[in-house]
Amino acid sequence: MKRSRFLGWLVAVPIVSVPLVRWAVPLLEKRRAAAWERDIRSLELEYANDLKAMARALLPSSVGSAEADAVAARFIRWLELQRTNAELSHLSGRLRTDDPLGVRPGTRRAVITGSNYVRQIEQLRSQAQPRRFARLDRLEMTLLLTTALQVSGARDIPAGPVGANILLDLLSFFYRSPRAVDLFHGRSIGALSCRGLAGVERPPALVPPPPHA
Repeated sequence: MKRSRFLGWLVAVPIVSVPLVRWAVPLLEKRRAAAWERDIRSLELEYANDLKAMARALLPSSVGSAEADAVAARFIRWLELQRTNAELSHLSGRLRTDDPLGVRPGTRRAVITGSNYVRQIEQLRSQAQPRRFARLDRLEMTLLLTTALQVSGARDIPAGPVGANILLDLLSFFYRSPRAVDLFHGRSIGALSCRGLAGVERPPALVPPPPHA
């Protein structure tokens, strides 16, 4: 190849690649958003009972079945609010899926993919066969989930959901919630809420124990 032709090729490549990149990035983001919506709908419809059964087994029995079901439902609603194209602060670039933790001022942001959750639930379903996963009793479910956590090498509950393990994420979602603080103290603490000074001399109101039905 002649030098002049080679130099011309070097100049032409960036000119051609810029429009391609501008076209490809929105397409990839659109596909990512569509996949996210599909996985969320699956969790909300096809796997809703599985998530509820997992929450009943994972959370303390004092929480009660009705409250555990509500935690599972709130977890899905929280996932729905996670925008796949949300921008991070200027101090942190977009996170890679293989590097789920990144620090920005005052918080941690994780890239959560619903497909990972779906895959893990399907694995749990296969381990429960021939029984239906959501029909296992609390003892059977607890044994299955405990074994799954041990096999995954889980040691600590993260400070918040990070997308790596649906069992740990469900636990962290509950334990970091104001509702968990109220239930464990038996008082309306109102953690993370902005309260005024009126009535600070009085103890918080009692919270009735959750129903177990």
